[in-house]
Amino acid sequence: MFSVWWPGFVPAVIYVVAGLLHLPRKYKRSEKYNEEQYDYACKLSWRHTWQFGLMFVALNFMLMRSTRLMAETGQMILLGALLVAEIAAIWFLYIPVDRAVKEKFGEDEDE
Repeated sequence: MFSVWWPGFVPAVIYVVAGLLHLPRKYKRSEKYNEEQYDYACKLSWRHTWQFGLMFVALNFMLMRSTRLMAETGQMILLGALLVAEIAAIWFLYIPVDRAVKEKFGEDEDE
């Protein structure tokens, strides 16, 4: 069972480690923020990264345990869907960070 599901844990563990070690060092959308907003966005994205990682570890474990009696091909299909969700989640991480920065600091003063 774990031989099928171990690839699902790899991105999740990378997210946890990256969030706790504050990687990446630069926030992706830094060009539109001043210094204070940039620092807040970095801290928030790091926190969200390790939280997403923990969530995906738990989700992967729940799927692994609940599908243990299924055929291996069905488990591999679910694993593929989980990996797509894990990879897509990191791209969508910037949406709540941008909203939180906008909510805390208001609209951009440059516009």
